[in-house]
Amino acid sequence: KLYKGDIINGFKVITPNHSQDTHGKYISTYECKHCKDSFDSINTTIRNGYKDSCGCTSVASKGEVALYEFIKEILPNEEVEQNLRVLNLKEIDVYIPSKRVGFEFNGLYWHSDALGKDEYYHLGKTEVAKEKNIDLIHIFEHQWKFKEDLVKDYILKYLNLQSSEIDLSLCTIQEVSKEESFNFHTNNNLYDAQISDINLGLHFMNECVALISINKFESHYEITTLSMKRDFYNKDVCKYLLNHFETNYPKKDIHCMSDIALPIKDILEHLGFSFYKREFPKGYYFNCSSLEILNKEQIKDIIQNSSIKDDEYQAITEEGYLRYWDCGKDTYIKQKGNL
Repeated sequence: KLYKGDIINGFKVITPNHSQDTHGKYISTYECKHCKDSFDSINTTIRNGYKDSCGCTSVASKGEVALYEFIKEILPNEEVEQNLRVLNLKEIDVYIPSKRVGFEFNGLYWHSDALGKDEYYHLGKTEVAKEKNIDLIHIFEHQWKFKEDLVKDYILKYLNLQSSEIDLSLCTIQEVSKEESFNFHTNNNLYDAQISDINLGLHFMNECVALISINKFESHYEITTLSMKRDFYNKDVCKYLLNHFETNYPKKDIHCMSDIALPIKDILEHLGFSFYKREFPKGYYFNCSSLEILNKEQIKDIIQNSSIKDDEYQAITEEGYLRYWDCGKDTYIKQKGNL
């Protein structure tokens, strides 16, 4: 039981058990031990020590300011707005009016389903922005915390602030080892590298500047990862790589997925891809304190050791983890022979 005035891990209970989330977990109002403001939280999150403040000391709030300052720095002659309400009742964290591009900094706790951000929240906000002809980019807190340099590199590429000239006649393309491919993607791509069947690297002056990794299936190919090295951006390099692949490998349709939160639509359209289908949002469990995202094996282990076997969400969140939802992914397709 929880009573008014109780102190749980330094947080004072103001209104105990005033509501429940969609999975029946009790929510109470607490007083922040840092700034003394009141905030709501699931009780198990506080009891298990997965929250250290109401958000006043979180990386998310600092991260949003840092993101704004970075955009201002790389666009010194552009108007850059912060927390601008342009989507009806919804604000955009950072907005560039002249480019009609907005950036959201999504703190994982504040954007979890425990705080009412369901599976369609981020996708829905993106679609509302699209209706107003605004491209909305989503940066999640753990990406900024662990891969800030790669987030910044993506933004520079997206805003076309990293154009790199290269003489393709001086470049060579060769298949590289899975280890070399894994390391290149890890160092130059926001997303976790995958082991793929085919890995083609484009080399200039004995340095790999771009790499495409592809899995082969009976009916089609699938691009798993497409990376250019940091501080380098040239869409023609990607086209050169793909043309080499299509010329030298058996012809099949080629599929490629684009994260709606961090789209690469312009590159895919430049390569001749067309929209095929949408994969709707996926949920991820995370540790509120470390921002660690649980992988499949960790989820499996928690469920195996839990008394709750038939409800994944209940079993995982009982251990103090929360869940956030991404924006979903779009699949693009290039039909065979469409060079």
